[in-house]
Amino acid sequence: MRPHQIENWVLSVIDRLEAGHPIEDSRVELKSKWTPPEKAARQIAGHANAVRGELILWIIGIDEDKGLVGAQFEELSEWIAQVNAQFDQLHPPMMSYNVPVKDKTVVALVFETDRAPFVVKNPAHGKPEGGPVELEVPWREGTAVRSARREELLRILSPLQSLPKLEVLGATLMAWRAIPPITSSPFEFTWALDLDLYIEGTKNDVIIPFHRCKASFEVPGSIGVTESGRVSLDSRSPVTIETTYHEALISGPGMLVLRAAGPRSDLATTYDHEAQVRAHLLPVDAERSVEIQATLPYEGPGDRPGWWAHKWELRRVY
Repeated sequence: MRPHQIENWVLSVIDRLEAGHPIEDSRVELKSKWTPPEKAARQIAGHANAVRGELILWIIGIDEDKGLVGAQFEELSEWIAQVNAQFDQLHPPMMSYNVPVKDKTVVALVFETDRAPFVVKNPAHGKPEGGPVELEVPWREGTAVRSARREELLRILSPLQSLPKLEVLGATLMAWRAIPPITSSPFEFTWALDLDLYIEGTKNDVIIPFHRCKASFEVPGSIGVTESGRVSLDSRSPVTIETTYHEALISGPGMLVLRAAGPRSDLATTYDHEAQVRAHLLPVDAERSVEIQATLPYEGPGDRPGWWAHKWELRRVY
């Protein structure tokens, strides 16, 4: 991920929190302050082992009840050195970012997890009544951390399906009034989403069935999380990406357009916020999906009957 994508990820998490929505991303951990190193190492290891292959994001300076409280970036270097010392042989590589939000600053820590399993030292080992256990493979389940079971160790050690990397180059979300209206509601809308994606090549061919794809959007303060109906992918690079009515076969880098649509009734008549768009693509033989997130500025209402009534757009970068 590029720095601006990390910052956008952080801001989207904060927007959801401030709007009163749950943080449903299993890769994200929120901390109001710097966790003691021994405890933090175990939590990071468990988090990394459970989502191996994906980036995990820790945001320091957010209290889930109080909201933004801020964090001191200067404390990071000493803290992370003490955290890394708790790992056996290898710790997850980390990137750090100072992200200003309103009048506060939070610290974003992004950990790479490709080299799981991660093992931590038992801080009680060698102490009176510390027991014989010297090392542990932690595992995160929900928000709790425990020792990994045999099945989870096997999962960590099993080869991962190579997931494609996707970059959002542009996006459009449009809502328009149904004509003729389906019900008597004066505010009935349907909506459509287009995401322009650049996909990087993978070591092996990747098949993405459309029925395993999901998309949703929300406009904080105006529209709650709205799930799509059918999601489809349309190839713009036929040499390396083939698409049918049911799936996409990816053999190399290229362009894709994700399309999704669905009904939504009784929306607000005015919108003053950006739209938050999310999509999940689950390839064949993959244990987890490729997640896509984008923030779309509001472009304004339409002024022609039968055309779009509201539009959000992330301008194309190509």
